[in-house]
Formats: sequence, structure tokens, C-alpha cells
Amino acid sequence: MTHEKESSVGKAYGFFYCNASKQKIETELPTIRKMVRTPSQLELSLIQGMDNIRGNERLTALAQEAKQDGIN
Repeated sequence: MTHEKESSVGKAYGFFYCNASKQKIETELPTIRKMVRTPSQLELSLIQGMDNIRGNERLTALAQEAKQDGIN
């Protein structure tokens, strides 16, 4: 019996509040990835400011809700 590794493709989004600059967070991303064992195949993108979110209408609406809740 052989076992094939299933490959899933998708997108996930997270919104958070942070006082650190985008550059500081980007500097820490490799350490964070290592600590939480994020797969190297996973692409991480960091966008500062909810008004800079582009994509489908649902994502844009979620970003605006996050902005109203004080998330940057």
C-alpha cells in the first residue's frame, strides 16, 4: 500500500494590531517562522494599513471591519 501526500492550496488571512513598524515585523518573520515551524512552502505577505488591502470584495470588507476595530 502506498500513501500519497495530499497537497492542498489555499489562502488564509490574519489581521492584528502592532506598534512595531512593518520593517521590524519583516525582520522578525524568519525567527517567527522557525519558532512556530511554518512550512517553508507557505508564502507570507505583510501589508500595513487596511486601506492597502486589495482582493475580492469579501476580503476588502473584512479589512475595513478590522480597521474599524482598531487593527492596523
